[in-house]
Amino acid sequence: MNEGEIPHFKRPYALSFARTRVLQNVKKESLAFTSLNFRKTTTKPTEKNGTPLRLDKKCMSKPPNQDNIRSFTHSVSPRVTPQRPHHARTTSNQIQVSSLIQPKSMTPAEVIENFSYHLTDFEKREINIYKKIYFFGPNAAKQKGNFTDASGNFIVRLKDHISFRYEICEILGSGSFGQVLKCFDHKDQQNVAIKIIKSHTKFRKSGESEYKILKHLTSTIKEETNIIKPLKKLEFRGHFCIVTELLYLNLYQFIETNDFQPININIVKRITTQLLIALSHMHSNNIIHCDLKPENILLKNSSKSSIRVIDLGSACFKSSTFFSYIQSRFYRAPEIILQCEYNEKIDIWSLGCIVFELLTGNVLFDGNNEHEQIYKITNLLGFPPLSIVEKVKKKHNYSFQAMKGISRISLRNILKNYSEDVVDFIESCLTWDYEERISAKDGLKTQWIRGHHARSSSETLKIVHDV
Repeated sequence: MNEGEIPHFKRPYALSFARTRVLQNVKKESLAFTSLNFRKTTTKPTEKNGTPLRLDKKCMSKPPNQDNIRSFTHSVSPRVTPQRPHHARTTSNQIQVSSLIQPKSMTPAEVIENFSYHLTDFEKREINIYKKIYFFGPNAAKQKGNFTDASGNFIVRLKDHISFRYEICEILGSGSFGQVLKCFDHKDQQNVAIKIIKSHTKFRKSGESEYKILKHLTSTIKEETNIIKPLKKLEFRGHFCIVTELLYLNLYQFIETNDFQPININIVKRITTQLLIALSHMHSNNIIHCDLKPENILLKNSSKSSIRVIDLGSACFKSSTFFSYIQSRFYRAPEIILQCEYNEKIDIWSLGCIVFELLTGNVLFDGNNEHEQIYKITNLLGFPPLSIVEKVKKKHNYSFQAMKGISRISLRNILKNYSEDVVDFIESCLTWDYEERISAKDGLKTQWIRGHHARSSSETLKIVHDV
């Protein structure tokens, strides 16, 4: 294995707030339909002796056999087309059908005229909203009505369409926000991920906010930011949807597939550098991620350690830090637990926890509730400074007396097999006072990131281009 490469895994990634089991190996079927335009031809079919061949009008009006229908796009479909038996022959009818294949798209009228038997009554009305039709799910077991379940989730039907353009291939994951689907874009001929937000108002507003933030972050700079790229937003059957590039495993799945063993230090360094670049870009645009964790960091593909930060549904601007219940518990900064003021440095705390988890395969602060979480933080960092205690006492009746007898453990003893530069970096991310915490911009200048442990100094500064 070359340096910096990671092993190939077959599991797909999931975008979710919880560590959900990912559905796998959904069998893909071949696509299948085309626009058929039965034009009158000037050349009449003839028999061998030259006598005109009589055509049965009933046969001419009969819909074509589905076995002969092919994709109407010129590009090669990524799905595997079933192979015909070696003795099968191409009939004259098949030649006529293939000669009538239309490129790219059809109008709603053409679909209704030639393929109405594939559409539900609802779709026959719905299709007129769209100017061009790229796919209508001819092989799907369609939902004929009530497209939302009791929890507000979109009811998914595999092989069906979204907006008469995207074919639903499989469910990648789900969470409190909704679901993420792997789809094939029949217009651009590529795989994409579509995040379908629940129909409830609060989730919809969160989804709309996420799209605006993503567009802002990805449009303000040409260089690589390591943040997921939004391709399109759309509204479909009462659900707000975000179309993005399709990615690979998330870091939790990567750790899990590695049997929770320590990840190679070179790969950890590359991932950390990319996370610092992503956070530096967010924070310079006054945006706080608010939910950085392994599940929200995805590998771009199976062969490299390049990553994307995803799920900005909880993100906020620095001027709007009025949400108190944010971040996943294992990666939640102490100022959030203690309900104090906070800023973008809560993302840096989460980063420190993630780096430790990659290096060891273990969660650093795995409390079952917030009291246990504070206990474990105190166990590592010691009693909080007086300034923090006073801030908490003014706002809440929180007792720190029980924390004074907690014994301390040393991060350096836990990471004794790693260099001091690595430990120094993690310690600079994990401080009680966020004012003392390192910034993402300064994190890129630390000895570990700029040093010679994984690459030369010049190569490390070009990490984005290398991965």
